[in-house]
Amino acid sequence: MAPGERYEELCDELLASPGVSIGRALSNEGLMVGGKLFAFQRRDNFVVKLPVDRVAEVVGSGDGVVAVMGTRVMKQWVELPPSADWSSYANESCAFVRALTAGGAS
Repeated sequence: MAPGERYEELCDELLASPGVSIGRALSNEGLMVGGKLFAFQRRDNFVVKLPVDRVAEVVGSGDGVVAVMGTRVMKQWVELPPSADWSSYANESCAFVRALTAGGAS
């Protein structure tokens, strides 16, 4: 399955979850929860927001790389190739950002 089709299927799956919507942030259209972006497609890759220590684990495992937007290193964002388990990371990211928004942090 092409990355774009895979992303669309993942969006359909996640949009069934309470509070998940499509929105725009960081110059990207992507999945949001509580008004905060948690995942989006970038070229053929998938980018998710996770805690800094978890990003380090994912990068250390070889599953992804720290996302870079322009020249800015995004410490809480990991870019995953098509070979990664996008669904698992998306659900983890959604739960992380949902907890942030419930706690009032950004």
